[in-house]
Amino acid sequence: MTKTFLTGASIVALSAAAPLFAQATVPAGCVGVTGNCNIVDQNGDDNAATVDQTGSGNVSEVLQDANGATADVDQDGTGNLSNVDQDDTDAGTDDPLATIVQTGAANSSDVTQSALGVNAIGRTATVTQADGGDSVITQTGAGADTSAITAIVTQTGDSASTILQTTGNDFSTNFMATVNQTGDDHVSLIEQRDPTGNTNDGFDLLATVDQTGASNSSDMIQAGREQTATVNQSGSNGTSLIRQFVRGNVATHNDSGDTNSADIRQLSGGNTLGQTATVNQSGSNNDTTIFQDGLNAGGANDGANTATVFQNGTGDTASISQEDQARGDAAVIFQNSDSSNSTATITQLGDAVAGAPLTANGALIDQRGGDNNASDLFQAGSDNLAENYQEGSDNDSGIGQDGSNNVTFVDQIGDSGTSLALQGEFGGSFNSIDVDQAGTNNDSTISQSTGSNNTATVMQTNALAGATNTSTIFQGDGVAGDDNTATVTQTGSGNTSLITQSDVGALGGFNSATVVQTAIGASSTITQDGTLNVASVSQFTDAHSSTLTQSGTGNMTTVTQGTP
Repeated sequence: MTKTFLTGASIVALSAAAPLFAQATVPAGCVGVTGNCNIVDQNGDDNAATVDQTGSGNVSEVLQDANGATADVDQDGTGNLSNVDQDDTDAGTDDPLATIVQTGAANSSDVTQSALGVNAIGRTATVTQADGGDSVITQTGAGADTSAITAIVTQTGDSASTILQTTGNDFSTNFMATVNQTGDDHVSLIEQRDPTGNTNDGFDLLATVDQTGASNSSDMIQAGREQTATVNQSGSNGTSLIRQFVRGNVATHNDSGDTNSADIRQLSGGNTLGQTATVNQSGSNNDTTIFQDGLNAGGANDGANTATVFQNGTGDTASISQEDQARGDAAVIFQNSDSSNSTATITQLGDAVAGAPLTANGALIDQRGGDNNASDLFQAGSDNLAENYQEGSDNDSGIGQDGSNNVTFVDQIGDSGTSLALQGEFGGSFNSIDVDQAGTNNDSTISQSTGSNNTATVMQTNALAGATNTSTIFQGDGVAGDDNTATVTQTGSGNTSLITQSDVGALGGFNSATVVQTAIGASSTITQDGTLNVASVSQFTDAHSSTLTQSGTGNMTTVTQGTP
């Protein structure tokens, strides 16, 4: 037997040449981590990963390349980071599931789920963050018939959430994104897209955001198929933006508090499903903007759009625009109860295409229970209906309609109201305007400047027999028109009526003007051009004045003054 002894120098030299045992190295993802670090990398079907970390500054990363993978991460502490990446490359119904729970401030979660196979069903990501955090969820699908993509985020504290859901093949269905945020200064972004623009009706992109607290922000984008977006905000200084593209859009926004803003934009892409937008705001100084388009020029139906706004407070602003071949659309703004110093605007632009179907849009602005409200409504096209109801003092109403067979109703209850109603500024016949004002110092102006067979009716009443209501009607003063009718009824003292019916095109006249005034000190002026016109003035009690001028032949005049 031979024995060999190594000197100390030899041992040192040997140790330097090669380590006796393998040494662990820090994974790249853990470099610089101040707390615990965990990395799980799984390749194979039906794998499951569970991570539980406590303390601050921890990092968890779960990588799963599998069909039917499951990841559960629970982190308790501040400044923690969780990354989950799940990639399903096979077809089938068992697809990724990720659940993240983080408790503590300044935590961050990032979940990415992708599926390439056909019939990929059931991508689900759930993130819960307490005391503030950032969450990003990205879910994609490249195979046909992918469906049931679900993302749920629940956050308390100063938090931010981003959810991105996209697919790129036919028959992708049932995307759902839900965000619940409690506290102040939250931010939510949801984007759902089907770039293929598949036309499967009845299969939705669904998005819901609930935010409680002040200064919250929500931004939604949906594109590709029938869509539903809902935003609920409780608190002040919140903002909400909803953008929906292409098909069957439905958007709902609800908020309570002051100085909130809702903006909904719906683009139809020429589909015939129609779009619906509804906004409910309770509080003061809130703002709503809704835009809807038609984009089916001259077609039989572009889908009837509907927009409705409810506001209850002072200093509110609401605007609805339905444009680009709008047909069969409905727009309604209610500013009720305490709605003082509020403004409402509706614009409906119908077809400009020759031979297109009737426009037949309807618009209503209802402002009641407050003062100093303003209403502005404009419609282009034929067979439209516009109505404005205002209750209170110092309210202002403006309505304009271009085209034929349009109808306008204005009702104002209160003192010092102003109404301006215009029809046919650029052409149109068979239009009708009806203005009803109850109170004192009200003013009504009607202009039906072009066309024939137009009708204007004004009723101004004052139960207290107060003073000074004014009515002015112009018919046919722009372009040739005849067979127009104007009727004015006024009760109370010191009222004034002016009617002008012109025969610019010398079509013959055939116009009719009727004025009835009760109480004392009323004044009536009627001017008619052309032939075969009829004018009637009835002024009851005392101190009235009537001026009537007719130029042409075959005209008829009747004036009655005094006790009826």
